[in-house]
Amino acid sequence: MFNKIKSHEFYLSPTPHIVKDGFMKEPFFSEAMSELIAIESEKRRVWSNLNKKFSVPKVSAPTYCFPNREGLEKYPMIKRVVEHFDSNLFYEQFINEWSEYFSSRFTVSSEYVRSRLSEYKLTDLLCDAAGKYVPLRDPHIDTPKAIIGWQYYCRLPDDKSKGGDLTLYSYKRGFRGFKIKTLADVRYLSDHDIKLEKTISYVPNRLVVYLNGVEFVHGVTNRLDAKISRVRFAGGI
Repeated sequence: MFNKIKSHEFYLSPTPHIVKDGFMKEPFFSEAMSELIAIESEKRRVWSNLNKKFSVPKVSAPTYCFPNREGLEKYPMIKRVVEHFDSNLFYEQFINEWSEYFSSRFTVSSEYVRSRLSEYKLTDLLCDAAGKYVPLRDPHIDTPKAIIGWQYYCRLPDDKSKGGDLTLYSYKRGFRGFKIKTLADVRYLSDHDIKLEKTISYVPNRLVVYLNGVEFVHGVTNRLDAKISRVRFAGGI
């Protein structure tokens, strides 16, 4: 159902990450997309009601997490996708590839990560809000408790919006702290301290996996003229 990740799809710069296009094989991807269209249509009504009350989100766009495990029974293909992302097999290849970083970045061993996979791994299907202008995420780093994160993009066929792309940065002079005013919300970084290195476009059937840490500075570009939610599976350990 899924294509294997090849060695040339692992990148070290600006920080260890993977970009895998065509991750799900056809015709499975077409079946999954049919179910996602139905899910997105239902969840977008939530945003339509919100947009009547609020014009532009001030901080970041709301995200609807779906489905709970009971709701999966209604969508058999999505259930299979979630089961794959929840499997140890999915994570094993990343643990093997990046095991040398664990002790220096996280002070844990690859054996420890393997032993706690069932406890720590997480998978969600996320539908980001639609709208004329939807701000997503400025450059930041994730929680220091995360080791590996991933996004699987399922951009729907009728999504003609611009933006929603993942951006990767490097430090100009090393880590120099966060924006103080944002610490209560998330760990945002000043544009003066970082440099854009790579943009990974939000395209369908693309898997992006990344090794977390203070070096993983990233953001998500604002969406313009989005009539359809930004649909993706996301998770990590």
